[in-house]
Amino acid sequence: MKFALLLISLCYIQWSLASDSYLIVLPKLFKVDSTNEISITIGNVQQPAEISFELKYKGFSQRAQATVRPGETQNVTLTLPKQCPVGVAELIIQGTGGVKFTERRDVITYDDRYVLLVQTTSTTYRPNDTVEIRVVATDENLIPVESGELYIDIYDSRMRRVADFKRVQIRNGLSDVVQYRLPEQSQTLTLGNWMVSATMENVTSSVEILISRPTQSGFDMKVLFPHFLLRSEKSFRGFIEIADDCDKPIFGRATVAIGQITEQDLISGEPTDRVMGQDDFKVPTGLRTKVIDVNGRVPMDFDLMETFGVDLTRSLALTVYVSVTAQLLGQERFIKYIIPIFNRDVIYDIRPLEFVAGEKNEYEIIAKRPDGKPAKIEEMLVNVTMLFETDAPKTIEIRELYARDRTDIGLFNFEIPANCIGVYLTLTPMGEDGKHRGYRTQRVALMPLPARRETGAKLSLEIVADKTGLRHRSSSTMEPVTTMMPTVGRPAYFYVQLLPMKSMKRYETFPLTYVVLTNGKITSTGTFNIEPTKYCTIAPRSIQPEQEDSSKPLRCVFNSTLEIMMTRQMLPYSTLLVYGFNPVVGISVAESYRFSVDGLFRNNLTMSTRERETGTDQSSTPRDDIRRREPRLDLVFNGLSESTVGVNVISYDAIVQGLPNDITKERLLRYMISYESTPLVQGLPISGQDTSSSPVVMPREVSGEARQPRPLSAEEERLRKHHQEHILRVFLRKMAFGLRCFDVLKSVAGDDAYITRNMEHLYADKKSNLRDVVKSRKYDYNNKQYRVGENEWNVQVGMLASAQSMPRDSNEEHSDEPENQMFEGEHFQAAYGTKEWYQRMSQRTSMISREAFTLMHSGLAFVTDFSSLFLPKEMHHMDYNIIRNYRDQYLTKEQCPREAARLMLEDYFKKADSSLVIPSNILDEHTRASYYRSIVFNRTQLDRNGQGRLSLPTMKPYTTWLATGFSLNPTSGLAIAEPTLLRTPEGLYIIAETPRDIQVGERCTLTYAICNHFKKNLDSVVLRIRSSPDFDLMEQ
Repeated sequence: MKFALLLISLCYIQWSLASDSYLIVLPKLFKVDSTNEISITIGNVQQPAEISFELKYKGFSQRAQATVRPGETQNVTLTLPKQCPVGVAELIIQGTGGVKFTERRDVITYDDRYVLLVQTTSTTYRPNDTVEIRVVATDENLIPVESGELYIDIYDSRMRRVADFKRVQIRNGLSDVVQYRLPEQSQTLTLGNWMVSATMENVTSSVEILISRPTQSGFDMKVLFPHFLLRSEKSFRGFIEIADDCDKPIFGRATVAIGQITEQDLISGEPTDRVMGQDDFKVPTGLRTKVIDVNGRVPMDFDLMETFGVDLTRSLALTVYVSVTAQLLGQERFIKYIIPIFNRDVIYDIRPLEFVAGEKNEYEIIAKRPDGKPAKIEEMLVNVTMLFETDAPKTIEIRELYARDRTDIGLFNFEIPANCIGVYLTLTPMGEDGKHRGYRTQRVALMPLPARRETGAKLSLEIVADKTGLRHRSSSTMEPVTTMMPTVGRPAYFYVQLLPMKSMKRYETFPLTYVVLTNGKITSTGTFNIEPTKYCTIAPRSIQPEQEDSSKPLRCVFNSTLEIMMTRQMLPYSTLLVYGFNPVVGISVAESYRFSVDGLFRNNLTMSTRERETGTDQSSTPRDDIRRREPRLDLVFNGLSESTVGVNVISYDAIVQGLPNDITKERLLRYMISYESTPLVQGLPISGQDTSSSPVVMPREVSGEARQPRPLSAEEERLRKHHQEHILRVFLRKMAFGLRCFDVLKSVAGDDAYITRNMEHLYADKKSNLRDVVKSRKYDYNNKQYRVGENEWNVQVGMLASAQSMPRDSNEEHSDEPENQMFEGEHFQAAYGTKEWYQRMSQRTSMISREAFTLMHSGLAFVTDFSSLFLPKEMHHMDYNIIRNYRDQYLTKEQCPREAARLMLEDYFKKADSSLVIPSNILDEHTRASYYRSIVFNRTQLDRNGQGRLSLPTMKPYTTWLATGFSLNPTSGLAIAEPTLLRTPEGLYIIAETPRDIQVGERCTLTYAICNHFKKNLDSVVLRIRSSPDFDLMEQ
């Protein structure tokens, strides 16, 4: 009998060790000269567990350990000294006592004591151009470095160092300007994406520049459109600009046509995407056209009714066609763009952008003005289309929104069937009569999430204004609320609600663990209890009050308000992860909530232009009078006294690329979130992997019938491998060189303190956005937030009229963001949002639990034996041989991690095949469209009153100009001004077309035009050609 009891006891202990006994949450980044938190949770085991951590890297070793009792959550701190090397390290985690396991993880040791922002005058250069470089250097709190030195290196497209500048001086947070002259025609000049890198101690930051030249003669065409029109407007305004390969103005002739999209077009049975997104490269017949001559730059100012017969009161959108032919080259370029028409100056956004099949989903629509301020929500029509594997799509309309605490947010919910694989949403504002429709937004494809298990629970997180939670007020007295923004130095409150999916015998306090993650590092962690609601009388937050069924008893709801103090370490964005696993009661939940933290900038800078005062002279000549008519402009700055200001004046069309090399708020935000996700280590363990290093047998697979994905073809396997290698190369360049300009500014769950709106998210004309055809580098167009007026200009790039047959760049770099690599190797095989894509995603989501999906995308790494958190081996496509090769082979030869990464990347490019070479036609288009120059790259000082002035040179009137600026204050830190559109100057300029070469004795014709950009006609203009003994003028 005793032997039998002993056998049963041993079996119970073995089961406890084999499954659901431990969960360790650790960051993928470990900061040197700092403390690094790790969270340990031990389940219902028989004895305390000893957990030890050892970080090993190139002879360096650091240890930490903790003893955790059963059912307890405890934090352990791993402190890395300042002398710890940076790079890829190995973390060994061992468990003894109550749990027994050995796990290894690759982690990053990094040093971010400085913020380095490298700035170049442009992003694209030609041979023989001069690259000017300067660096903004601050500490991690954005306080400028008073004095110091840094190194600047320039690498070509093959990762070979072509120039280095040692001991560049830093004064008041800004380095001296260094210049590098590109060779003119040299065989050693490799074209492609170069990298400019700055290093200060162990911190490195880099930007990319494109070095190229067009292989064929051509011209560049850009059109400035308004983002939207109001229904009350009568005219259409914009600008057409054309230039040659050297960015000089040329002659051209433009044909402009404007058509309208009416409500009748949308209800006539034609699909919305077909009506609003035909990919044609010609002006449709039947439209009125307007032909205008273009001498470098010409404004468009047309009366819509008189010129094109367009009545905005009956239109939902305008379709604008612009075709330009360059007279000398004989080439034609074409632009088609859709401009929405709004009833009022309000734009809308929607969140979340995911759905869960088999339950009721709630969404909120946010109304904002173009400047980002809240606006009152109006009547909306929501069109929902649900896709199914075999059944026909189902469409529903939602006309009524309900409110909760705010008048700028309207909510709706609907049930999504369990067999639904995809959901599309479209928003349509309605008129006061409830019949007149406004502009219908672009169709939004929602991301599918794994369904919740029937035996689990639903966990929801929401930020609230105070500790008491959400206070329900009457909608008639509500005003837009924007005070729930988490702010540094103040506590933030998060409402946590847990809804069991089944009835429970006993309702007791349920413990939860929270982790705050900021840019890959754990900045706060702890535990709290969530209490069952007394008498279970409060309905779930996701259900509209009038939808409650009084005949059915309410399921018990657990809720709590979690208070977290906001610190500067949480700037600018953080993610709250809340989880709890209790197999005994059958509840395993995990949910995340990404939010912004206000307080990044403690300094402010504004820029404006002012015309410079010039004296008059009675004895002035007519030539002097002409020069005096050209306005002299100054940039005027207002900020904090004794601040250093840097400015860059460039062509306005540089915003097409997102200003990746200028100092903007968006770039700084990208810099500070660059490690929110990294593919270095898997977030969760993989089932079916080799476990010879661990004495414990791997736990059982995830329960439930999961559809196995079909095997990949040879071509799909090649694409998967190419995509995987790209992600790891991007990561290696980010880790070793600080190349961070490609990180996407993702949306947050609540209000955003920095990105006030996302105009192109729902309103961009994506199907007619032809600039995507020519991009060979990844830029985040959807996050441009450049305020240059109430309705800023949107730049569109013209394509050759024959471009409909131009192939896309098959090697266009894929983003390494988690949304796109949800399951590596899948997203590039089918276009996002198509039925084929949804079918693939449905296969993947059916293989994992909701909790595993949440943790996988949290940006953290996990060591656990919880069976519900294991990923099937089929879902793990990433091979980390490139990283291990970097650590084991290259780091052993080189002391500097950056040099080791450079050697590895250089070797990779040597072995790479021709598939990495960008096709010449695509490179030509990108080189021509992205080429611009800077006319001011300077610095100045604000006086005691916080004012400053910088004289601008004479700007050519054939280009629209943009100024970017920043200031550095010794006590308040960095301030970044909004990019400012400069007033296009008046003046005269000459366009001349001459032959490139002529023979002795040959007669040639010089064609020229005098372009008058003054607001009045000039009586007489004289053109003089200087005499020369080399030629004779036949006619003058």
